[in-house]
Amino acid sequence: MIVVVVIAHVVMQYQTMPAAERLVSIEGIGQVYRDPDRTVVADRIYQVARASVNPMLFLIAGFSWAFLLKRKGLRSIVWSRTTRILIPLVVGWLIAFPLFRYVFALGNEIMLAAEGEASLAAAVAATPITPCLPFASDVFYLAQFWFLYYLLLFYVASMGLVLWLDRPAGPLRQRLRNLQAAILVGDLRWMRLPMLVGLSMLATFGDQTAELEIAHGRLPDPATFSAHYVFFLAGWMFALHPEIFGDLDRRAGCRFIFGLLLAIFLVAPIGENHTRATAQTDFWLGSSSFQLAVYWLVHAISTWMLLLGMLGLAERWFPRIDPKFAYLAEASFWIYLAHGPIAVFIPLVLHNWPVDADFKMWISTVIVLAICFASYHLLVRRTVIGRALRGQYRRSPRT
Repeated sequence: MIVVVVIAHVVMQYQTMPAAERLVSIEGIGQVYRDPDRTVVADRIYQVARASVNPMLFLIAGFSWAFLLKRKGLRSIVWSRTTRILIPLVVGWLIAFPLFRYVFALGNEIMLAAEGEASLAAAVAATPITPCLPFASDVFYLAQFWFLYYLLLFYVASMGLVLWLDRPAGPLRQRLRNLQAAILVGDLRWMRLPMLVGLSMLATFGDQTAELEIAHGRLPDPATFSAHYVFFLAGWMFALHPEIFGDLDRRAGCRFIFGLLLAIFLVAPIGENHTRATAQTDFWLGSSSFQLAVYWLVHAISTWMLLLGMLGLAERWFPRIDPKFAYLAEASFWIYLAHGPIAVFIPLVLHNWPVDADFKMWISTVIVLAICFASYHLLVRRTVIGRALRGQYRRSPRT
């Protein structure tokens, strides 16, 4: 999933959607770089990734949370989340934020240059790095670290939920578990997809948009919290009823393909049309409100079909640990922390390359992934940083 995150952050530079500029305009920083050569393929990749990757990562986090509750006490959980989440969040942001601001500034210089005069060397010469330091101004931007920030909020909220369910009036917890079991794996499992879709629509109701909002500010955003906490809770419930994965194994491919087709051929086009229509009053399906309702419903269905399909396929294809994928999992946290500025900078380097937009986009993606993996393998893996990111405090064997 982290590889898909990297791909999504690279292809953002090549989007054609009218909303693409708005989506990454940052107050006090400006526009994220946009390559002059753009492709509709980037639009589709980004939309599908946004509808599935963050939800899946939060679902996995909820699944892991259930095992933390089962195996560790409160003090151990606090220590574990502090060392594994809070410290990487703070240290990673302090290092990555100046680099983000700097590459954003370079991108603005290149985009504002006259035609034929755009040059990375000229942009570097004209862009000082001092104003980009974390506390040089009041500009604040979490970048990809918003995920860790909200994950910490989810842990706090979930601990409060655990304490509430463990009150002396404990029978409520057992009744809830019985209802969960019936819906997830029991006689009422026909309600599983409608329940999950309904929860997602309810969680995004306050924001009145089908898209899962992402916030990069200091203060928690209620819309971002509610939209993603649903998936964290779902992963928590799945961990309490692990037999669900055997059920998801059946027809997993059909679920995944159906969700993918919905995302590519229905969700993304309706979303793009609705964005354009807000200015042009040219709506499909008769009216703005009706189109938004259809978009809302289909977006939630597509997201959950993709997630349930991927979970079922993972259960089928990876019944035991594979060393290659174990290595990929080990590297994923470092790649997540380090990839952001690189995903913006490499397209800057290729700005003046006169090739097809699709080819340029994929070359940029391969270069960014290669740099991320090489930096992990050569500079991080066998260091104390690598062991800390993996939660290991002893050296791993050389394999």
